[in-house]
Amino acid sequence: MSPSMCAEVRELAPELALGIVGGPERAEALQHASECGPCRALVGELAEAADALPLLAAEAEPPS
Repeated sequence: MSPSMCAEVRELAPELALGIVGGPERAEALQHASECGPCRALVGELAEAADALPLLAAEAEPPS
């Protein structure tokens, strides 16, 4: 894998995990991550953390 592409994916990993990267940039990063174990693991770990965040919030009734 290209070290420069790994660096780009590491930089985009938080946004990829949150699903806020779009277009060709997202496609390239996900293609790279599908072929690169360390990048895939990083994005996967961040996605798991992002998925768990709503579970940490206290439940509250919305104001009327």
